[in-house]
Amino acid sequence: MPLIGVTGRRRPAKGLHTGPSSLDRLTLEVYFTGYADRITAAGGLPVHLPASLDPDTVADRLDGLVLTGGSDIDPTLYGSDAVPAEPP
Repeated sequence: MPLIGVTGRRRPAKGLHTGPSSLDRLTLEVYFTGYADRITAAGGLPVHLPASLDPDTVADRLDGLVLTGGSDIDPTLYGSDAVPAEPP
């Protein structure tokens, strides 16, 4: 069964849970279930990747990766130059 990494997003817990207010100060890793459902249906095993994880620690263990979107990735991380944003 192939292991497929799935990225998520970090969100403040406040307003996203129904537990006690003491949980409000925590941060959640949020993943959309549709990605995991489709990976599973295709015969893979979804592996949720926390934002704090160093990709180098798992890259060799994964058979695939789903980047679910979110903030822009710094182009210098993949050897490219930033392109200035076009005016609206």
